[in-house]
Amino acid sequence: MKKYLLITLLLTSLLVFIKLKPKKHVFSCQKYLSEINNNQPTNIKPFFSDLDQPLVCYIQTAKTSVDLHFYQANLENLKTVLKKAYFRGVKIRFITDDIYYNDRRFYTKFYLPLMEIGIPIIHDQKTTHTNGQSHNKFVIIDNKYVWTGSYNPTYNGTYKNINNGILISSPLISKIYTKEFNEMWGSDTTVFNKDLSRFGTQKLKNTGIGIENKIEVCFDPSDECINKIIEKIGTANIRIDFAIFSFTDDDISKQILKKDIKVRGIFNSEETPYGQYKIFKKKYGQNILLKDDLKDPPNMIHHKFIVIDGDTDSDPIVITGSKNLTRSADTINDENTLIIHDKDTARLYLQEIDRLFEK
Repeated sequence: MKKYLLITLLLTSLLVFIKLKPKKHVFSCQKYLSEINNNQPTNIKPFFSDLDQPLVCYIQTAKTSVDLHFYQANLENLKTVLKKAYFRGVKIRFITDDIYYNDRRFYTKFYLPLMEIGIPIIHDQKTTHTNGQSHNKFVIIDNKYVWTGSYNPTYNGTYKNINNGILISSPLISKIYTKEFNEMWGSDTTVFNKDLSRFGTQKLKNTGIGIENKIEVCFDPSDECINKIIEKIGTANIRIDFAIFSFTDDDISKQILKKDIKVRGIFNSEETPYGQYKIFKKKYGQNILLKDDLKDPPNMIHHKFIVIDGDTDSDPIVITGSKNLTRSADTINDENTLIIHDKDTARLYLQEIDRLFEK
């Protein structure tokens, strides 16, 4: 009798476990591709979780070319999708920062296997040393799509840090990014030209502030994007919300602090002695958080975005891209910035701030 009861209990427990066990998630690209391939001339799609998935999915659709510039990268699924694209005839070029190119953890696992099959990869110190970081995080696909944001395709960037990515469907925006990429590559072919390649402070002011409809594009250090950011902050009438990994630029700080509006922000850390956290915390109190203030703190708040007059009718703006609000980002790093005038996009970035505050 005891043996029978024991078997019954075991079977019951097993059935309960099977019933409660979550279903295995089946990864599918279809949900991402259907969101962007809707024949609109310009489409803007932000992402705030599982960022490797849409990035890999859009690269998977490439038919002619993929240009990538990432500060650091080592994800296995990105390496796999690039290999597959290369073997089906897609032209691929890859730029990274010398620090991670020369780091064996990145070089051996990621860069070397791609170069061994023929994918050309360069870093910023292939030309005259500029002292800055090649800090961009963007991809151009088929001269039609541009992916950018704060996200580096690494294990930490994907699973431990808080990041954002954004996909722009626009041949014109793609053309602007390609011109910037070609300046660093030194040519418009897959062959790197060391003599014409320019990074950081060596770049010429030849890209300009690219504009399509409601999107402005700016590249540092040649375009002096800080002036554009300060100008847009000056237009704020109701509120400013931000989430920034590194915020040490006091010119931007002063422009925000002098506004008589609602300000809410999330910093990754205090960043003394140049960090702006304490100044903002003193003025705005509980509207200013550190990552450690969250109930479940991530490894990093790695976002780099500002929302101006989000959820209002007063020209809602999102400023996003690879750029931290620092002097280095202004003056020596390779960075890209998007300034997006769009209420729906601003609403989604504002929801990300709301989500973090609720955590």
